[in-house]
Parts: sequence; structure tokens; C-alpha cells
Amino acid sequence: MGNEFFRRKEYREAAKAYAAALKTDPRNPTLYRNRAAVFAALGLWKECGRDTGKVVELMPNNRKAMLRHKSVVDFMTNFNKVRAGGYDRQNLTIVNLLTPE
Repeated sequence: MGNEFFRRKEYREAAKAYAAALKTDPRNPTLYRNRAAVFAALGLWKECGRDTGKVVELMPNNRKAMLRHKSVVDFMTNFNKVRAGGYDRQNLTIVNLLTPE
């Protein structure tokens, strides 16, 4: 259900759906990754970083999960430092990197 809300760009409803699913399956890394994508689309970077970190915790040898988490952390670290042209495009790149599968 969360994926359908995400496709329709109903991000708050998608976040609620993923949160409900996580209550029944709290060790499912895909749910955390998908909710991270929702948080990124909403610009909630702290929450996004928390969820991508949880994916890395659940899948410590998954390089793709590590890349996603590092991308979010780097974005948050540089957000207030770099506001030059093109930085908003980087935001879109991260959102696309996290898009639910």
C-alpha cells in the first residue's frame, strides 16, 4: 500500500503505511528503505538518515545500503554549507536513489 501512495505522491499517507507495516515486521530492511524515500521526498532528512542507518544495521554487508546512507548523511552535512546552483538537483538524485522498488 505504501508503494502505491508513493507513486501517487501522497507521501504522508505512504509514511503512515510503511510505519504500520514496520509494526508487524520491524526487521524488514525494504520497509525502512522505502520509508526513507518518503522522508527524502518530504525533505525530512534526519528521519531519512535514521531509516537508511537502520537498513545498514540490518544489512551490514550490503554496499547499496551503505551508499544510500552515506549519500543522505553527506547531503545533511553539506546542506547548510553549500547552497550553490545545482544543489537542489543533488536532492533529486538522492530521492531517486531511494525510490521504492
